[in-house]
Amino acid sequence: MTLKTIEMAIRFINSDAQAENFVSLYIDQWHGMSAEELTSEGVNSDRASSDIFMLADCYNPAPDRDESEIDEAELRKKIKETLEKFQLL
Repeated sequence: MTLKTIEMAIRFINSDAQAENFVSLYIDQWHGMSAEELTSEGVNSDRASSDIFMLADCYNPAPDRDESEIDEAELRKKIKETLEKFQLL
Protein backbone atom coordinates (compact mmCIF):
# COMPACT_ATOMS: atom_id res chain seq x y z
CA MET A 1 0.00 0.00 0.00
CA THR A 2 2.93 2.37 0.50
CA LEU A 3 3.45 2.22 -3.25
CA LYS A 4 0.28 4.28 -3.55
CA THR A 5 1.81 7.01 -1.40
CA ILE A 6 5.07 6.79 -3.37
CA GLU A 7 3.15 7.22 -6.63
CA MET A 8 1.35 10.20 -5.11
CA ALA A 9 4.70 11.78 -4.19
CA ILE A 10 6.11 11.21 -7.67
CA ARG A 11 3.07 12.84 -9.27
CA PHE A 12 3.47 15.79 -6.90
CA ILE A 13 7.10 16.51 -7.71
CA ASN A 14 6.41 16.14 -11.45
CA SER A 15 3.46 18.53 -11.50
CA ASP A 16 2.34 21.99 -10.54
CA ALA A 17 -0.03 20.63 -7.90
CA GLN A 18 -0.38 22.79 -4.83
CA ALA A 19 1.60 21.63 -1.83
CA GLU A 20 -1.35 22.18 0.52
CA ASN A 21 -3.44 19.68 -1.46
CA PHE A 22 -0.64 17.14 -1.66
CA VAL A 23 0.14 17.36 2.06
CA SER A 24 -3.49 16.99 3.04
CA LEU A 25 -4.07 13.99 0.75
CA TYR A 26 -0.78 12.33 1.69
CA ILE A 27 -1.36 12.63 5.43
CA ASP A 28 -4.95 11.40 5.07
CA GLN A 29 -3.77 8.43 2.99
CA TRP A 30 -1.05 7.64 5.55
CA HIS A 31 -3.44 7.74 8.50
CA GLY A 32 -5.88 5.51 6.62
CA MET A 33 -3.37 2.67 6.32
CA SER A 34 -3.05 -0.17 8.79
CA ALA A 35 0.30 -1.13 10.33
CA GLU A 36 0.49 -4.08 7.94
CA GLU A 37 -0.08 -1.82 4.93
CA LEU A 38 2.63 0.57 6.11
CA THR A 39 5.21 -2.22 6.10
CA SER A 40 4.11 -4.46 3.24
CA GLU A 41 5.81 -3.12 0.13
CA GLY A 42 9.48 -3.63 0.88
CA VAL A 43 12.03 -1.72 2.89
CA ASN A 44 12.77 1.04 0.35
CA SER A 45 9.20 2.07 -0.35
CA ASP A 46 8.16 1.71 3.29
CA ARG A 47 11.02 3.88 4.54
CA ALA A 48 10.58 6.43 1.77
CA SER A 49 6.87 6.66 2.46
CA SER A 50 7.58 7.23 6.15
CA ASP A 51 10.21 9.89 5.41
CA ILE A 52 7.86 11.68 3.02
CA PHE A 53 5.16 11.64 5.68
CA MET A 54 7.55 13.42 8.04
CA LEU A 55 8.38 15.97 5.34
CA ALA A 56 4.68 16.58 4.68
CA ASP A 57 4.16 17.06 8.40
CA CYS A 58 6.92 19.72 8.42
CA TYR A 59 5.36 21.70 5.57
CA ASN A 60 4.19 25.21 6.44
CA PRO A 61 3.44 27.80 3.75
CA ALA A 62 3.50 30.72 6.20
CA PRO A 63 6.46 33.10 5.83
CA ASP A 64 6.96 33.13 9.60
CA ARG A 65 7.44 29.34 9.85
CA ASP A 66 9.74 27.80 12.44
CA GLU A 67 13.25 26.66 11.51
CA SER A 68 12.11 23.05 11.57
CA GLU A 69 9.35 23.71 9.03
CA ILE A 70 9.76 23.81 5.26
CA ASP A 71 8.18 25.73 2.39
CA GLU A 72 6.88 24.31 -0.89
CA ALA A 73 10.18 24.51 -2.77
CA GLU A 74 12.02 22.72 0.02
CA LEU A 75 9.23 20.13 0.28
CA ARG A 76 9.50 19.29 -3.42
CA LYS A 77 13.31 19.18 -3.23
CA LYS A 78 13.39 16.94 -0.17
CA ILE A 79 10.73 14.57 -1.52
CA LYS A 80 12.74 14.18 -4.73
CA GLU A 81 15.92 13.55 -2.74
CA THR A 82 14.12 10.96 -0.64
CA LEU A 83 12.77 9.13 -3.70
CA GLU A 84 16.24 9.14 -5.27
CA LYS A 85 17.88 7.96 -2.03
CA PHE A 86 15.62 4.90 -1.97
CA GLN A 87 15.95 4.37 -5.74
CA LEU A 88 12.26 4.97 -6.36
CA LEU A 89 12.61 7.68 -8.98
